[in-house]
Amino acid sequence: MKIDVPLAIPEDAEFPECEDRSQLDRWLWRHIQIPQLLYLITTLNADGSPNCEVNNRGLPFGPLPTQQFAFVCWREHHTAQNVLRDREFVVNIPGATILEEAWKTARAYDCGTDEIAESGLTSVDARVVRPPRIRECTLHLECELDWYRAVGEAGMILFCGRIVAASGDREALAGDVERKLAYVRPVFVMPHGIDTTRMRLTGTGAAVAELGRIRQTG
Repeated sequence: MKIDVPLAIPEDAEFPECEDRSQLDRWLWRHIQIPQLLYLITTLNADGSPNCEVNNRGLPFGPLPTQQFAFVCWREHHTAQNVLRDREFVVNIPGATILEEAWKTARAYDCGTDEIAESGLTSVDARVVRPPRIRECTLHLECELDWYRAVGEAGMILFCGRIVAASGDREALAGDVERKLAYVRPVFVMPHGIDTTRMRLTGTGAAVAELGRIRQTG
């Protein structure tokens, strides 16, 4: 039997176990739980220091010749301000082995701090754009901003960049899909869920997962 998911919080839903009501902001995605790939997006601050943001709101898309990457970011974040100013960014794919360091990039650093180094990671020059790649990440997409637009009234911006260079570890690019993903070990995140049938939180914060069994067909 299928049931409907309310698109807004029902008036009679109390969630007494939720001390911070902002935990409910990602309402629909606590019911419809879609694993989202974790990215590290690097830019340069105005003083030239590296900036890094952990992000799970990204999407690679498009065939030749319009291969692009889009992501959503809060306007108040250094990442958004840097992309708006310099019109370029790098998308780095972290693996499970550096998950702890990836989360550290989410800390509130002062502008001008080398967030890559502070998180225990290493900057590597990109091939085309000025923002750096991250050595410990296995795959990289260098992008120049194509367009952007505001999303809703909460201060979020949707950025869409044209991919101008792509690179990765040799081991991440050799062999079939099973071999590649076994090396990369990409991380997927999603908010802890809501039991829709009982309207109760099953946890707070985020859940993290790696890919399970990979099957190649055809």
